[in-house]
Amino acid sequence: DSQEAFYSCSDVWFGTAPTPTPTAAPQCTVPAWGASVVYQGGSQVNHNGRWWQAKWSNAGTEPSSAGGVNPWEIRGYCGSGSPEPTDTATVTATPTRTPTRTLTPTPTSTGVTPTFTPTPTRTNTPTMTPTQGSGGCAVTYTVNQWNTGFVADVKITNNGTTAISGWTLTWSFANGQQITNPWNATVVQTGANVSASNPAGHWNGTLGANGGAVTFGFQAAHTGTNARPTNFVLNGTACTIN
Repeated sequence: DSQEAFYSCSDVWFGTAPTPTPTAAPQCTVPAWGASVVYQGGSQVNHNGRWWQAKWSNAGTEPSSAGGVNPWEIRGYCGSGSPEPTDTATVTATPTRTPTRTLTPTPTSTGVTPTFTPTPTRTNTPTMTPTQGSGGCAVTYTVNQWNTGFVADVKITNNGTTAISGWTLTWSFANGQQITNPWNATVVQTGANVSASNPAGHWNGTLGANGGAVTFGFQAAHTGTNARPTNFVLNGTACTIN
């Protein structure tokens, strides 16, 4: 949408250098240019030993290659007489190149059913195999309770000489206790039986040797007497209770 327009024209020669102007130009077969004639686009004339063709309608404009805007283009050289001019030495306008279009072939069916390999699923959660060191374990069970509910903090201590990687602590309630909200452990309760283990990928999955400990807790409801569990077992080994 610019209000100005710029044009350029280039004569491009492909191959060897252009043939020089012939010593004896061929004879012209087109009429001589006349200053008072109105020429239409495509009209041909001879003038000053050259064969010209009008690029657009004009009158009174002398055929020339001088100047930035000229309605004439040179087609070749010619002299007086009747023989048809040849293309021995011509100035050629910039050729138009027809682009070659490469078509992508359409694949044809070969009757072979493609086999798709499923993308493997990457799991970032590490799998920890519980281990039990020698030397036993101890559980500290601390309760803060009210009429129908209580909060318990559970501390597991590894007294063994080998670290425990991945732990599961089991126990049984005696009087209808029901866990409602655990933290720092994955807790499953079936009836009176409870199993608490380290959450997958959690920071507290390892119990260091010689006193390494982890803690977790839960909120629970109870009916009647809230008796303390007496049978804590860590990875299959019974623990002492503090």
